Order: sequence, then C-alpha cells, then structure tokens
Amino acid sequence: MRDNLNMGIRTTVELPEELHSSLKELAQETGTTMRAVVIEALESKRAARRTKAGQGKPVKTGFVTGPPIVVKGPLGPLFPTDENPYDLIFP
Repeated sequence: MRDNLNMGIRTTVELPEELHSSLKELAQETGTTMRAVVIEALESKRAARRTKAGQGKPVKTGFVTGPPIVVKGPLGPLFPTDENPYDLIFP
C-alpha cells in the first residue's frame, strides 16, 4: 500500500449502503481507513489491467490509439512521404 496518502484530489462517490458497510467493516478489520482500502483496491485494479495489457489482451485505456481520420485513396501533394519537412517550410 502507498505510504503517502495525504496528497490527492477530493472526490465524491455514491456507494450502495451494503457496499459502504462492507468497506467500513474491512477497514476496521485491517486497522486502516476506508480511504486507504479504496485506494488500494483502485491501484490493484489498475495494476491488473496493465498486466492484462502485457499479455496481449486489449485493454480500454481511454486514449486515442489510432489515427483520428482514416484516409481513403492516394495522399495529396502536401503530404510528404520521403521529403524533409524543413525543405517544404524553408526552401
């Protein structure tokens, strides 16, 4: 578990009563805070997703992974393929 839990962003999450009770009991059983239990669970989930990604399985990251525009047909003359871009800007 992380040592420095003081730095962070305050956020609000609405939990079902049953889950809140379970979270509170777990924190009491482990002698820690509910906040620490939630942080540990989130870090564990994130680490599991990264491990799954290392095994070649797709993982939703929320980041753009491909080109935003798919080009069909030949590229135009302003799209250099083997030219130095500086030659086009500074002739």
